[in-house]
Amino acid sequence: MSQSLWLDAFVPPDEKWQQMADVYFACKKAKLDPPPEVEEYFEDGEPEPHGKQVNLNHLTREHRADMQWGLEIEVDKIPEGAKLLRFRISY
Repeated sequence: MSQSLWLDAFVPPDEKWQQMADVYFACKKAKLDPPPEVEEYFEDGEPEPHGKQVNLNHLTREHRADMQWGLEIEVDKIPEGAKLLRFRISY
């Protein structure tokens, strides 16, 4: 079985996030697809209550040691204002 590790950061909701979320949920309520710019803003997912989700995998590098595997990221590459990091493992 293979596993993948993902790293995301969350920037707390701001005015733009709230506007985009309002459009997203209004479209869903009306059974319409949100506009492409709204889907792109939320990275083709549903708005997270923690704020803007930013995938950081493109900024990570693999770490391997005896019986260990993981990702590492330089702290100064985390988006300004990020208050939450989420590590996800899928298998």
